Amino acid sequence: MEENKTKKIGKKALMVVIAIIILILVILLYLELSGKFGDSSYLSSPIFQDSLTTSTQRIDISSVSNIKSGDSVIYAVDKNTKLTTIEKVAKDLNLAQTKSISGTYYQWGPDDGSNIIYSVPQNYFLLYSQNGIALSNNVSSSTFSSFAKNYFGEDWKYFLKKEITLEDGSVKYLANRLTEDGIEINSTEEDYCTDYIIVKNNKLIGAKFLLTKFIKNAKLAPLISNSDLQKYINVSTYPKEFYPNLTFSESSNLYGIDYNSDNYMDIVNSIDNCIASTVNLVYYYNSFSQEYLTPVYKFGLTCEIKYKSETTYINAISFVNAINPNYIKNVD
Repeated sequence: MEENKTKKIGKKALMVVIAIIILILVILLYLELSGKFGDSSYLSSPIFQDSLTTSTQRIDISSVSNIKSGDSVIYAVDKNTKLTTIEKVAKDLNLAQTKSISGTYYQWGPDDGSNIIYSVPQNYFLLYSQNGIALSNNVSSSTFSSFAKNYFGEDWKYFLKKEITLEDGSVKYLANRLTEDGIEINSTEEDYCTDYIIVKNNKLIGAKFLLTKFIKNAKLAPLISNSDLQKYINVSTYPKEFYPNLTFSESSNLYGIDYNSDNYMDIVNSIDNCIASTVNLVYYYNSFSQEYLTPVYKFGLTCEIKYKSETTYINAISFVNAINPNYIKNVD
């Protein structure tokens, strides 16, 4: 009897110890999954990842090993417009206002001559100059910084990404603005750049500049771990955008396909087996309406298209949320 009683007590003690261990593990798991809420250095509550929508396109990131981890700065999108500043620029260039849709669109100068356009929904400034504005040096990232300082009074830094020679002999220079921490800002504009200038005969004849200011938040957000990203990336509600390059060479059986045809949509829907080969951490600007400028992973992909029994390989880009899912509201 005494031996059985001892065994029962021993079993109960063992069960209590196991229960305590399980409780400790659950608490540790909760703390791990809940990120760093409660730490004053981090966001106190989740935010919307409103620079990205969602995409059902599946992508494979298993071969990419250099996915950045750690913490990242969140930037608030300043909602102040630059209308007063641009009115002064137009006055200095002797351009009178010719069109106005309050709060949306403003134009100074005629359609067929030198003009300035200010598009508020994207907060973009566009300039076309018939006579051109003389440049003292070859175009570099400093050219963009000087333009931003001289015309908008802003101390912005840029990365000069590429140059394109246009049919009239002018050269279009594409650039990405940098955050205060020196990280590229990508956008929905050409080649995911934020700004461009066009130069001919050493004169600036065209420009497009993003005017939105981004205010560095005192709070941080942890980046998603590699293992969690593998788990979430193909979940339908996970913030992700997919951009295939559907420009085909003349040798391709897809060359000349009509973008408005049913065949084109068949091609788009057949995109498959997208495998990532590169990844960079960037910030992504979609529109002036978003509340935050947030970090995203920019994946370079190679995908397959099967059309008329032939397989064609294309390049694609995918922007994927980089914030720990516990810190954003739009992930189920």
